[in-house]
Amino acid sequence: MARHAQRLLEGLPGASEPSIVLEVRKAIYLLLPVGRATIEQVAHGLGMNVRTLQRQLESAGSVFSEMVNGVRRDLVMHYMDNKSYTLGRIAESLGYSAYGSFVRWFEAQFGMTPTRWRSGKPANSR
Repeated sequence: MARHAQRLLEGLPGASEPSIVLEVRKAIYLLLPVGRATIEQVAHGLGMNVRTLQRQLESAGSVFSEMVNGVRRDLVMHYMDNKSYTLGRIAESLGYSAYGSFVRWFEAQFGMTPTRWRSGKPANSR
């Protein structure tokens, strides 16, 4: 899983530019599968307090919760295309401890359940 996350991080737009937004996105990618992608954990990992991180993200035009949601959207698109990943495994990989929470989030993002998405989406489309 860590190798997969590293490959995704290296492919991010602007990955060669160090910035607080990129550093936070990297941390989210790494912490999400273990259910620890909280602003407290990320701030701690970056050696700053939560309020400092919030101010830096705000000055960069970003919000932590929106960043988490964006990372989840990026990852779920990749995971849903891989039929060997069960929906339960995808939910866990996105940091959801309850499958129902994942389904509600997915419906809010894409307007349908993950099961319906998989059954109705052509295999080669992205």
